[in-house]
Amino acid sequence: MPWTFWTDLFFLWYFSAINVVYTLLLFLGMIRVYLRRKELNIEDFTNILHSNSLPTICFIIPMYNEEQNISATIQNILHLTYRSKQIIAVNDGSDDDTLQVLKREYKLVLIPQFYQESIPTEQVKQVYRSQSNPELIVIDKRHQGKYDTLNAGLNACEQPFFLAVDADSFIDDATFEALVRPILGSAETVAIGATIRVRNGCTLEYNRIDTKKFPNGVLTAMQGLEYLRSFLMRQGWDWIGGNFVIAGAFSIFSTELIRNIGGFSSTAAEDVEIVIRLHRVMRESRLPYRIVYLPDPVSWTEAPSTLKTLGKQRTRWHYGLLESIWYHKKLCFNPFYGLVGFITYPFMIWGEALEPIVEIGGYLYILTMWFLGILNIPFFILFLLLSFGFTFFYSLACLLIEELSFRKYPSFKSIASLLACCLIENFGYRQFNACWKARGFFRFFRNFIKVNQEARRVGRLISRTAIK
Repeated sequence: MPWTFWTDLFFLWYFSAINVVYTLLLFLGMIRVYLRRKELNIEDFTNILHSNSLPTICFIIPMYNEEQNISATIQNILHLTYRSKQIIAVNDGSDDDTLQVLKREYKLVLIPQFYQESIPTEQVKQVYRSQSNPELIVIDKRHQGKYDTLNAGLNACEQPFFLAVDADSFIDDATFEALVRPILGSAETVAIGATIRVRNGCTLEYNRIDTKKFPNGVLTAMQGLEYLRSFLMRQGWDWIGGNFVIAGAFSIFSTELIRNIGGFSSTAAEDVEIVIRLHRVMRESRLPYRIVYLPDPVSWTEAPSTLKTLGKQRTRWHYGLLESIWYHKKLCFNPFYGLVGFITYPFMIWGEALEPIVEIGGYLYILTMWFLGILNIPFFILFLLLSFGFTFFYSLACLLIEELSFRKYPSFKSIASLLACCLIENFGYRQFNACWKARGFFRFFRNFIKVNQEARRVGRLISRTAIK
């Protein structure tokens, strides 16, 4: 048989196998959302909010050059009806007026550093407390990166749970209380995530998100559709207890546990790495645990508005995914780590990390065969159906589930824009995404020595971890 036969077979097998997994995750995600809707119908938020056992949650907000967003974000958190909260905003050496805005609007005063640093971070220069809102603490430190900023906030956290929230995110007051139930319902809950949506074009009215003007551009609509797909897929993983990410822009963790495992690591995707590390540590400690991912749309984040910034974001995300995979390569096909090691982790490599390389290879292969005049037309049609057709079907199913369950996009314009994106995203946007992710590969191999050093450091942290 000619070599082209085996090459055709490889590409068809690869995309068929991925689509089978995605279809299963879609089915499991649909069941998960349906059960969650039934649960919400009988859930009594009034009793929850007035319960004496409400845990105090610390909101840690990492800030770097956020003078345009930070005041609105803090106001949003201050006005949440959830009463047991503390806010720690950590300025990561911003070179704009982020700190000055906070000093002016919240009447910050210097206070002594009241905590010990259990996790090493860059130098903390000053600590402030708000005179107008005593629950707000601001830490000013030297620049190092988001992971180090989160660790600085974690050092100062005195609450049993902390919530890592991006400085450009809004929290919907109507659904925030949904996060409390898993904490109250099980002592084994160590981390909770919830669905994040794109807020470009949305407005915040009385701490409720108004989506009537969403989206405010084609690029925003494309990302909104991606968010719908990715978070429904995570519902599928959550069904089998195999989630490897619970959203870096909005996630709750056990404070003591994250401190015990060494805090966040130096990676471009600290949200992915910390969840994989939690799975690994808890299984090696042989302790029961739950990492919960709720479908409720709780947080709304600002998405990149230009191709340049979007490209940087996607390259960084894929680079961080590759870092996290390398840090925890011990899990691969290791039955000791359960479904996470035997199913989720291998799929991260096969279906997430390698996909852009295989997809670009498929495009180049088709172009080469066409140029040589030997393109297999049935293969070409099947390739398009498997790669483009399934994405359209998957996106359409996600929109249907959204419309039937949460109805966060009530306007005809919003739904029509997202439907249009289902048709056109495969022609240009998808190819850009593949190239941006492939760029993450080159960055990973260029920085491999540094990545490997951090992998060894994370390994040493895990070996020293003692959880009882």
